[in-house]
Amino acid sequence: MYRSIMVPLDGSELAEWALPAAVQIARRDSAEIELLSVTQLAPAGIGVISDRGDGFETWRTTAGASLDYLTATAARISESSSVAVKPIAQFGLDDPAAQLVEHTHEKDTDLIIMATHGYGRFKRFCAGSVSDAVVRKSRIATLLIRPGEGKPDLEHGPEFRQILIPLDTSPEAETVIDHAIALGGVDADYTLITVLALLPAPAEELAMLPTFEDEQTRRAREDATQASLDAVAERLWVRNQRYRVSSVIRTSNSAARTIADYAATHAVDLITMTTHGRGGALRVMLGSVADAVARETTVPVLLFRPAGMNNGPTG
Repeated sequence: MYRSIMVPLDGSELAEWALPAAVQIARRDSAEIELLSVTQLAPAGIGVISDRGDGFETWRTTAGASLDYLTATAARISESSSVAVKPIAQFGLDDPAAQLVEHTHEKDTDLIIMATHGYGRFKRFCAGSVSDAVVRKSRIATLLIRPGEGKPDLEHGPEFRQILIPLDTSPEAETVIDHAIALGGVDADYTLITVLALLPAPAEELAMLPTFEDEQTRRAREDATQASLDAVAERLWVRNQRYRVSSVIRTSNSAARTIADYAATHAVDLITMTTHGRGGALRVMLGSVADAVARETTVPVLLFRPAGMNNGPTG
């Protein structure tokens, strides 16, 4: 599924924690990895690239250091695998996230893999705020990796064997399933999870208000949700009878915390979510929920914005 994988790097060791996953996926799919660093230049006229003074020398030094670092990193990857790697040092007036997104759209990149932290020499490129902006702006699936301790091991990438797929019964939310399957294949166990909003039982004087529900209504809501999850599981079974799919329903007013807690207590290796998708009263997969899950969990998270959702790719 993945032919081109882009890994943003900023010169820091923390940002390189995205590399083991990129190497593993690229090796399996025979994909090319692009190592990209982006430096934001100040507008011409304030001494950065407008003449050949100190500003120009600073730019040339930064450009050289960035490309040297990427080239050396590409060589390290090539030494440990047969993966094709291309270093790209890019400079422009736009902010790093906008430059990254524009590059991936121009090159038809299939997957972005980036660490959620990393404060290195090249403009703090992989800081959490930049990864957040990339997810908001991009129409390309983005796999976020939380850095671990020590140095990343390029020869041993993460194994995605337990994959959690939050759904809200909307067709948009289901579009991420293709990415989950692409990363897990037939060797993974897939768990579909829906978090229902918790509505309190009514007091007698409030029994007629629609914001409350009785036990029968709650049970009917859960049954309808279970039927929806069963239908998704059935469609996956039709695609490939070797897929192992189960489903879970939780009731909570904190969908993000519930999803993160489930992942932590069930040895989940990967969470895959759409950043938008609305399912009536469920509304589990709003962008804020996906963002919150990515912040709260230490598990890798793949986020994908379906075509046509929210603003354009760079808006």
